Amino acid sequence: MLKAFRMGSYLFRRLLNLIPILIGISFLSFVLINLSPSDPAEVAVRVNEVTPTEEVLAETRAKLGLDKPFLTRYVAWLNNSLHGDFGNRYVELSGNVLGNIRIRLPEGHTWRSYAEFLLDTMPPPTAEHYREKINTFLKWWAKHGFEEIPQEADPKLESRRKAPSWRRICKTLLKNDYWCKGLSFGQTKRDMERQAQTIMKYMEL
Repeated sequence: MLKAFRMGSYLFRRLLNLIPILIGISFLSFVLINLSPSDPAEVAVRVNEVTPTEEVLAETRAKLGLDKPFLTRYVAWLNNSLHGDFGNRYVELSGNVLGNIRIRLPEGHTWRSYAEFLLDTMPPPTAEHYREKINTFLKWWAKHGFEEIPQEADPKLESRRKAPSWRRICKTLLKNDYWCKGLSFGQTKRDMERQAQTIMKYMEL
């Protein structure tokens, strides 16, 4: 009994020590996101086919909360993340048809070029993560008869994850679906091992 109590006490202390480490990791993640060379307000404006004048950009920054102090934005981002809300990409999303978010394809883009555009607006590590998932998705469908996936497919099949398309990829990116559940992925054993290694590394400091 005493041994079990000591073990429980030890684990509890370790968990308490882990809290500031996790906060530190989240802060570092937020800093890296904000180091992205692209201006989120300009991305939002251009994707929604609006001319990015100074007045429009200022209004968009206020709407997105980008005009607030850095720490205020971090606290809001952390609070949203704890509630499972990582935010959508800064684009126009509207409606919900058959479980499908409606997204408007910007003029001059195909769904494939739009996906590349969205990836280019992300921090490099995040973009690399998504590219790895997308490449796996494309290879899987290539083995199942789709050497080139279509730009879009039947919305019903897309929502049920029964058909590949570049529109489906765009929806995953727009929803900030980090684990790419919209592409039929889940958090893999490798992903969990990476997270565990990172946490253990910081616990040993």
